[in-house]
Amino acid sequence: MGAQANNLTVRLWAASGLVGCVISGSLTAFVWMTRSIFICPPAWPGLFLAWAAIAAGYEPRGRLAGGAVITVGNAEVYTLLFFFVIRAEVVSRGRLGRYLLRWLA
Repeated sequence: MGAQANNLTVRLWAASGLVGCVISGSLTAFVWMTRSIFICPPAWPGLFLAWAAIAAGYEPRGRLAGGAVITVGNAEVYTLLFFFVIRAEVVSRGRLGRYLLRWLA
């Protein structure tokens, strides 16, 4: 049972990472096209990471490096968020949890 539970956790992390990266990439594309990062609260976690990196001494070289830091920060936050939501759903054996257990198996 332990190996099966560990395997499920790895698959949940992989699915969460995929969803987090997709959300982060689409958010970054939206913000890049509209140039509205300050009025788009879903993009703020990555923006805070970029500010913390600058405060720590990292100097991004150009707009692409700053955008990459923002994208990575958003991907981390949305991966964690999606993992905790999906893990709770799987543990409670809800409708989505049963579907995911079938899909991830």
